Amino acid sequence: MADKFAMPKGRQTIRKSGGRRTRLWELGDSKNSTVKQLEAAYLGGLGAMDRVEARHTANKADPRFTPDGVRDDLLKFVLSDAVRVLHHGRTTIAKARAEVAERRSKLKIEGPDKTDIAAAFRRMEIRTRLNNMKPDELTNYFARYGDNLPTEIAQAVIELPPEYSGVPQSRHDLLVERALNAQYGDAIAEIKEIEQGIEAAESSVEASRDEIRVEVGIHDPAKFNELAAPVEAKQDAPWLRRGKDTNGNEVIRVVDLDRGVERVPTADEIARGIFYSDFEHYKEGKAA
Repeated sequence: MADKFAMPKGRQTIRKSGGRRTRLWELGDSKNSTVKQLEAAYLGGLGAMDRVEARHTANKADPRFTPDGVRDDLLKFVLSDAVRVLHHGRTTIAKARAEVAERRSKLKIEGPDKTDIAAAFRRMEIRTRLNNMKPDELTNYFARYGDNLPTEIAQAVIELPPEYSGVPQSRHDLLVERALNAQYGDAIAEIKEIEQGIEAAESSVEASRDEIRVEVGIHDPAKFNELAAPVEAKQDAPWLRRGKDTNGNEVIRVVDLDRGVERVPTADEIARGIFYSDFEHYKEGKAA
């Protein structure tokens, strides 16, 4: 979990001098691997912006560059550097969102004992009573209990959709959230930490991409996306390597970074893949 007393990192605007708003990174040095990757994406967005600004400033000060030359060199730099970094950040964010969705799908409330018929009738009577209350009576009823609502009443409400008990959807959601927290407190805290990391990383990556597009003089997002697409497609290409099997025959393997293994590639991976000699060349997009 993150250190809540750690100083925030980053800045509140994508440029050091201003520009689009970003969030601060307030998760400290988290031990969660996904949060660490999101922090790298967050800082990557800021770093990409800083490098583009520095390159533009240096180009404009270089007498060897014409105005067109300043722009052309900056565009080449953006495509070779910033676009790759920001696309990696977007990929990291997308994977984190998928992880959150998968984790949340596994959080299921342990319902009451279905074999206890008497208890089932009591819960039904509770729902009937609640359903017969007027809105202000319902509000006062739950207010009397506060955070100490008896378990059986909470179970009666969350066992079925809110229309069966007559409670507002917001009240039903609150009781569901309390039940989930009681069961999965640590797991939910981790999920919320990842979600906070996603928000911060996305603010940096997307603000950086927009601001860099303007810096290079492309005001049409569709045009910038068109220029960036080939670079991004290359980043998504599987990493292929040539090797030898036990009989000395040449084989092709795909480097599966998510699983940390080399394995037999699929036909699609062979069709889309690119051969890289090592990880540094893979990161830089330099084919073998």
